[in-house]
Amino acid sequence: MDPRYLVVVTACVVLSAYAALQLSRLWRHETTALDHRLASWPGDEMSWRGFVRTLPSIFGFFWLLTLAIVVGPPVPEQPSDSFGFVRPAWYSLPVAALPFAAIATWTSIYFFKRPRFLIPPHLRGGEDRREGSA
Repeated sequence: MDPRYLVVVTACVVLSAYAALQLSRLWRHETTALDHRLASWPGDEMSWRGFVRTLPSIFGFFWLLTLAIVVGPPVPEQPSDSFGFVRPAWYSLPVAALPFAAIATWTSIYFFKRPRFLIPPHLRGGEDRREGSA
């Protein structure tokens, strides 16, 4: 097996484990580090809250991507199909559709707070208001 693959898989698994620990703290609101925007954040407070709302689904996308990276090499290759995939369709099509589904989900969470079950409970309610507005 290629050593570069092992490095990538190891890094993805370690980052996924760290993300799981941090996500559980964010979900239960055990950390206040993300309650206010970072000084380096280019947007305002409202855009920061929208970003924080999307973090669980971003982590979910990363975990699914890690799974695809781990499962991919053992999946047998076959002659190219009409889409140019060399892996079977049951593997290739979900992996190819994953970024589109993730972007649609992130956009929906950022702008509309839907689907609510993907948003940490303490970020589900309330109105986003700009500072200084009534």
